[in-house]
Amino acid sequence: MQPLRRPNRFLERRKAKRIAAFVLSDFPRADQEPIYLHLQRLALSLDVDLRIFYEECVDPVGIDTSVKAWLGQGFVATRSPLQQAADLDHFRQVGSDRLDGALARIAHALDCTRAEVEALPATGRAWSSLRWTKAYAPDLVASFYTLEDGLVAYLACALLDLPRLLFLSELGDSSTHFLAKLMPLHVHQADLVVVHTRPVAVALAERFGDAVAAKVVCVEGDDEWESEVARRTRAVLRRRRPATGREDLGPVAAFRTGVQATSCAGIRPFVLLSAERTGSNLLTELLQSHPNVQSAGELFNPGQIEAGVLDMPLVDAAELPAMLELRRRDPAALHADFLQRACNVGCHAAGFKLMYYHAAVDNRVVDHLLGLRDLHVVHLVREDRLARWISMMHAVQSGSWWAPIGAAKATRESVELKPRETIMALESDELLEERFRATFADRRMHVVTYEQLASDLQGTAAQVLDFLGVDVRPLHAQSVKTGERDPRVTVRNWRELTAALRDTRWEDAVSRE
Repeated sequence: MQPLRRPNRFLERRKAKRIAAFVLSDFPRADQEPIYLHLQRLALSLDVDLRIFYEECVDPVGIDTSVKAWLGQGFVATRSPLQQAADLDHFRQVGSDRLDGALARIAHALDCTRAEVEALPATGRAWSSLRWTKAYAPDLVASFYTLEDGLVAYLACALLDLPRLLFLSELGDSSTHFLAKLMPLHVHQADLVVVHTRPVAVALAERFGDAVAAKVVCVEGDDEWESEVARRTRAVLRRRRPATGREDLGPVAAFRTGVQATSCAGIRPFVLLSAERTGSNLLTELLQSHPNVQSAGELFNPGQIEAGVLDMPLVDAAELPAMLELRRRDPAALHADFLQRACNVGCHAAGFKLMYYHAAVDNRVVDHLLGLRDLHVVHLVREDRLARWISMMHAVQSGSWWAPIGAAKATRESVELKPRETIMALESDELLEERFRATFADRRMHVVTYEQLASDLQGTAAQVLDFLGVDVRPLHAQSVKTGERDPRVTVRNWRELTAALRDTRWEDAVSRE
């Protein structure tokens, strides 16, 4: 049985056209609600889909219900340095000329070196937002007047060749050094500039001339300014190529960097794709108990790589240093070596655990897997995302991620779940699941839910064996689930969490009375 169908913002396009709006790093803020509402009205007028791109959500405790409702409208960018580096590497490989040109123009405007531009926190945080933008494939980018928003939007338009709608309330002065110096780049790049006051409109015309002045719509004193913005935006969209017809946008272009076709004669390769706390340890052990299957652990776990750990069967101690170096230098070669070893001992299928995060921080791993013609993907998901997050926090707090059969059941202490971190985790989990469903959409995939595995271990395992094309037989594990209890008991601040998630799309997850 397959799980309930989940929507995927990368694979499903509800509207023909899309707008990606970059806002302040923390979202949604009550003082920014007029901007959100204007964007919403603009999207309705144009009949387009609107998504907000942000880096950190505000604490939902105590914020207005109407503002809180915006939490379901966005893309949250990662703050992981490893993932940011992988995302930058993607743009270096697929469009180095455009990247170099954009960074050089920013460096020139700021009168600094390219290295200094890349060292800016705002630049470092931009890469993940840009990759989500490329995958979302918008037809228009909207941004506002802060350094972070403007920098991400400028790079998005420069790298992805997208039109831009720019909102300005000021031109910047000595107190907003970067903003003032980057203003020429922004106003010349923008297709349409919306200013709040007439003095700003006059200053733009005086400073940048008629070409920029012709792009300006002024809010002050014009009751019809929103209609004018909609009219001009519609004209911009008509002039540009639709994103849906561009091969350089969308999930295939964004999540694949340098795929090369590879064959695996004599064995069927598979991956167990999942987030943490979805039953992946249990399924790995079950498959490893089959005589015709080799099932490795987290071959590309960054923590294990740093610690010099290789969770791969068929490797003896004398070979370990060479295999560790091979993994660092060439992940594809390590995996090919594993497949060959499994083939040599007569196995019919061989695979390993691929956690979302491990795949996101090394483009080489995904590109290699996508090149395997006969790759089979077993995708483990947990229908109850909040339960997964609670289990994750219990494991982090206790340090217990695995319990052998026969071990005394540990008594779990209760945990406190901060509402802000919980929402960020739920949003990130959903976004990564959608990313990798889209990444492997054209590969053979079998979805297994944690709930299925927990309720029917052997029946679910039999379905996986059949999917992998090996003979079905009873399987055995060496571990057991680390236990579940009522979250109203195990989460110390359950009432606070329930109140915080009320009026968000995660409300049902805490409606357990």
